[in-house]
Amino acid sequence: ARVLQAFRTSDYPHEVHLLAEVRQACAEGRIGEARALADRALARPGSGLRQRWQIAQTAGYVDRAEALLRPLDARQSLATLTQFQVYPSFDSTRFPRLSAGLRNQGLVPQPVSPLPRACPRPP
Repeated sequence: ARVLQAFRTSDYPHEVHLLAEVRQACAEGRIGEARALADRALARPGSGLRQRWQIAQTAGYVDRAEALLRPLDARQSLATLTQFQVYPSFDSTRFPRLSAGLRNQGLVPQPVSPLPRACPRPP
């Protein structure tokens, strides 16, 4: 909580602050508050895709996180989608074009690791 307090006064973009708030709320078991923050962040136009994806995942909205990236699973956007592979919680197998491209290159999908201190998936 002390780290979050110091983080609140930083110059990071608003979405990064929201991600930290959502993660802290999830870690403290304040699931409803975390999801309310996430819902506001996901509804904001112009927010960065990476931050929205991370916020959705952290709030337990795995399906919504995937839906944010689904438009990138197209020939002209695969390079952008491929960049998400740096995140251990990214599941490349959920994106057919990306998966096929990786298989064609002889690459094996990395195991998916759940986000630490994320909220559980909603029922």
